[in-house]
Formats: sequence, C-alpha cells, structure tokens
Amino acid sequence: MSKEKFYHFGYASNMLKERLLVDRPNAYKKFVCVAKLQGYKLTFDRIWPLPGDWHGPCATIRPDPEGVTWGVVWELETGDKAALKNQECKLNDIDVIVEDQIGNKYTCLVFEMGGSDHPGERPSPQYKDIIIRGARQSGIPNDYITVLESIEDSGYDGPHALYSQVLESLGIHQQ
Repeated sequence: MSKEKFYHFGYASNMLKERLLVDRPNAYKKFVCVAKLQGYKLTFDRIWPLPGDWHGPCATIRPDPEGVTWGVVWELETGDKAALKNQECKLNDIDVIVEDQIGNKYTCLVFEMGGSDHPGERPSPQYKDIIIRGARQSGIPNDYITVLESIEDSGYDGPHALYSQVLESLGIHQQ
C-alpha cells in the first residue's frame, strides 16, 4: 500500500532538491514539473529580527494581478508535511492552483508570509544563489531566471551555516 502524498509548490530555495532534503534527508520527494502561479509575485519580506536561516528576509508570494511566480511541483509524503511546515516556520500554508508548461493544473501546498513588518527587502547573496541554482536545476524558463538574477541582494558576506550545508550536499566545498 502506498503512502498518502501531496503536491508542494516550491518557488524559492525549495526549487533546489538538495535544499528540500537538508532537514529531511530520507524524505520521499519526486520532481513532478515546472509550473507557474498566476496572480502572485515573488518578494522578500520579514516579520522577525535578522539574521534568520538565510541572514536576511525570506521569499514569499504576494497577490498581484499581473504577477507570475515560477517554481517546482514536488510530490511529497503526507508524513513529511510537519517537517516542511517547521522549515517554513513563520509562513502560512495555503493551497494554490499552479499550471505547468503544457496546461496541466495542480493543487499545491505553498507557503506565504501573512503580514510583514519589513516588506520588499533584499535577500542575502547566499539565499539568492540557492534560489537560482534551484531554478536552473529544475528547468525554470530562462526569462524568469534572468528576473531572479536581477534581484539586488544585501551583500552579506559573513558565515552562513545553512548555505554551506546545502552546498556540501551538492558536492561543493567552500574554502
């Protein structure tokens, strides 16, 4: 008998498979497709004091009639939902409908920040790098990768444990 599963739409660091597995290395995960979420834009906000896991604000989605946010649809086991929610500790989980590149639709669990004390901030360069690596790894359209690359980062250059951990899982050793 197979375990119950759900779809998760990862639009930031959760586009990168290795990031998704950092807190749950044995978790079941299956790449389903690249998809877009219409009517939402990507932004970086925070509601707690820095530094946070990424030494800066977290990615979130905000309603925007003209907005499109690209990401990855993952199939995960229901038993991993609590750990995923814990990873996204300050974000609300909601269901959204995303559409893949050939028109198939998926109802997915996604995380978004409720209110924000500090909207529209700049992410750390390390967080931005993981997001872009995930976009490339997953096959996100190049136009959207260009948008991600154009996001101005905070310039933070201090130690970063989570970034190092994710790079290590990719086989990249920092000096």
